[in-house]
Amino acid sequence: MKFNCKNKIILENERTRLEPIDWRHFDDLLSVVLKYPDLPRYSPSNYASETGLRDYFEMAFKQRKKQVRYAFVIYDKAVGEYLGSTSFGNISNEHKRVEIGWTWIAKDRQRTGLNRHNKFLMLSYAFENLQFERVELKTDSRNQQSRQAIEGIGASYEGALRSHTLMFDGYRRDSVYYSILKSEWEGIKNTVFANINTAQNPKIDQRKQLEQRPFTYKIAKDNKLLIYRDNKQIKIIRGKTAEDFITLSKQTDTQTIQLKLAKLTGHYKHGNER
Repeated sequence: MKFNCKNKIILENERTRLEPIDWRHFDDLLSVVLKYPDLPRYSPSNYASETGLRDYFEMAFKQRKKQVRYAFVIYDKAVGEYLGSTSFGNISNEHKRVEIGWTWIAKDRQRTGLNRHNKFLMLSYAFENLQFERVELKTDSRNQQSRQAIEGIGASYEGALRSHTLMFDGYRRDSVYYSILKSEWEGIKNTVFANINTAQNPKIDQRKQLEQRPFTYKIAKDNKLLIYRDNKQIKIIRGKTAEDFITLSKQTDTQTIQLKLAKLTGHYKHGNER
């Protein structure tokens, strides 16, 4: 199977969803890079400003059109937010190899398992869907956190290319290369990613989810309850259920009201708010 950048590729499991980068994601990612302006420290491009991020998006679209890179946005289901980006790049259908990289994630969601879930989905797609033979990963030799993460998913160190890439601050970095081969994937999948490969639904941070994406509501005629989320009407409740909620809303706190709205809209199941 060939990697076709014209396809809409969505990779998803219980924890994360990778979607093709689009302008509708711009404001969400802008808030991330403005909050953490040092995210591009080891990146060749400085995307930590409105202009820089706009250039980053434009380059992603151009490279996808050229069939050399496919950029995703990262949606963390645990908190219900778009929190970064990652890509397939240096795509070679002829040689059945691809690189995984261009990865950045909000600092408060690093080391939470999110990136490992993303890597599992991308490696599975490369080796199982595309039937590619090789996945490459590289990083700045100075970036110890990135190197540890790459080594932590079972990639083999292959060496360093000296003075390999010009950084946005004028520094020429040494790039260290790693790889995973198709013949190694099954073993890595069943050891390094064993907890993801057999994962059940993770516990979701209810409070943060509801803080970041709260429900709102209006009381219409005849005590009809209109429930909204993300500025969209998602549910209409009538009758005794609506009347009971109206009574409750006058007697309790905001968090309890939010949980009740989550239940009424079906966004609360088995103790986890979706």
